[in-house]
Amino acid sequence: MNPLDLRSYAEAAPFDFEAFTSLAEFEQAFPRIGACYRAEQSLVAALPPDDHIELIGHCQVCHEVGHFAADRPAPGEPPNWRETLNCTRCGLTQRARAMIEVYRRFAAPRAWDRLYITEQVTPLYRWLAEHRRRVVGSEFVGRDHASGSKHRQDEHKIRHEDLTALSFRARRFRQIISMDVLEHVPDYMAALRECARVLRPGGTLMLSVPFRIKDQDTLVRVRRTASGELEHLVEPEFHGDTFRDGEGALCWYHFGWDLLDQLREVGFVDPRVVVWWSPAHGCLGVGNSAVVARRG
Repeated sequence: MNPLDLRSYAEAAPFDFEAFTSLAEFEQAFPRIGACYRAEQSLVAALPPDDHIELIGHCQVCHEVGHFAADRPAPGEPPNWRETLNCTRCGLTQRARAMIEVYRRFAAPRAWDRLYITEQVTPLYRWLAEHRRRVVGSEFVGRDHASGSKHRQDEHKIRHEDLTALSFRARRFRQIISMDVLEHVPDYMAALRECARVLRPGGTLMLSVPFRIKDQDTLVRVRRTASGELEHLVEPEFHGDTFRDGEGALCWYHFGWDLLDQLREVGFVDPRVVVWWSPAHGCLGVGNSAVVARRG
């Protein structure tokens, strides 16, 4: 197997990590995004036919040239770029590596900052805990537990936190990272208010969520009726869940650009959507994004 060198695509359609404050501003970048899409189609066509693929690029986490690994979901189909492209050195997926890059570029991290991340049994949490001095991680263990309680899972001692009722004192953290959690919180506005409460003024919230990059409005996928029943407005969608067997975690929302207005409503300033396409760094999948906002 001859690995494809992603660095040869770096100049095809440079985009890197860019921040946008509105859908209208993002639409102005459509010509460049279209060029990225065409370059990625060319890249996909050049992939070897193997089920397991390795690509060469520069890992922005390791600061070294290395290999990224990806598996096809089915013969002939491209990999799920967001959830694969694991660096064979640090082990982090594209999703995790991209969030670290967002953290470095947009949160102005300092060695003594307190960072809270809404996960604790993941490679990303372990990397942050090894490389930062003051990191707190947690998982959502279940609604019957109090925020701040401790639980044992295999060899892990897990802290439980409910994002709508955090146990932390006000203004404790300078940064919060939350990846693919908010869409599972029915009252996500309460979660955003809690993030604002526990962040210091000037602190940074970084979110990844299912994001409708071309739509202003958030898609409500399911809601609770007056009688307490769940009403599915579209086909139910479930995501993987560390602590629950079976179907997984129900996805309530796919967010739109109106999320930026809602962040302003609860006390954040300068909310932006960061979009990336950086093949030289193993960051593929046109339209991948994260939301960044600063506490006022």
